Amino acid sequence: MLVKQKCPFRLEPPCRNMAQMLALVLAVTSGALIGPPETSQVLDVTLEHVRGKARVVDAVVVALARPAAQPRRTGRFAARVFLGKRLWDEIQFDFPLLAETHSAGADAKTLDRALFSGVTARTTVRLPWIPGVSRILIVDRRSCGPRGCAQFDLDMRRVRANAATSVPEAKPSR
Repeated sequence: MLVKQKCPFRLEPPCRNMAQMLALVLAVTSGALIGPPETSQVLDVTLEHVRGKARVVDAVVVALARPAAQPRRTGRFAARVFLGKRLWDEIQFDFPLLAETHSAGADAKTLDRALFSGVTARTTVRLPWIPGVSRILIVDRRSCGPRGCAQFDLDMRRVRANAATSVPEAKPSR
């Protein structure tokens, strides 16, 4: 015969529901459940990675037919969009041919450095855009350590000049 005992560490149904409700309230008030921003304009930033260094090739503001949020991916690099001094959004991305090897250890890092040093790759990153954007920072997240990360800012004067002449989004051909 099984004897059911109450575990002092388990939350019983009324307490469990209360704990879930409290967690939901805290998540909503802290902004943890707020999704990515929807905008009617996006900034298409074309980046090039040459011999271990990334640089901006072009930045064009594109007008969307209707407001949309940008999809989220996980990547080695991140584009951080700031409104004033506050981080507004972060889009992670990768360059083609720059995926890390799946091995661990010093040999893998040496191999990664040797392979990446000869790669030239381009990618276009689509960022949410509103006129109040004050700074866009491109960060190599793999390089982050105690002394900071490898990063660089986009030239916002050039971006704002391009924003004045935004282009409509191209319709897919059928």
